[in-house]
Amino acid sequence: MSVFESPLTDDCPLLPMRMHPAYRYGEMTPWGGDALGRLYGKPIPDPRTGEALEISCIPGLESADDVGETLPAHLAREGEAAGRQRTRQAVSPAIEITGRRQQPERAGTPK
Repeated sequence: MSVFESPLTDDCPLLPMRMHPAYRYGEMTPWGGDALGRLYGKPIPDPRTGEALEISCIPGLESADDVGETLPAHLAREGEAAGRQRTRQAVSPAIEITGRRQQPERAGTPK
């Protein structure tokens, strides 16, 4: 069974989805070129493509899924439920133990 066929659970309220990048090209990126297409096989829209925004919610430059639904649309529809679940899981153990955020100590950093 692939990850795309896994059943939804409370720990995984959404399945992974394949997103297609938005591109900055032409007048937006005069420094751009064809390297994204030539080196990485990206379907660049213009010979002056400067950036592939793989996951983007930037207005006008949103990444989209296989059927064309944008990432902001997914987040608007599914984000609240998924966000609640992730918020519960996103607290680091150090915060749970101490009740506060701590900066990690670095070697050679004066105290």
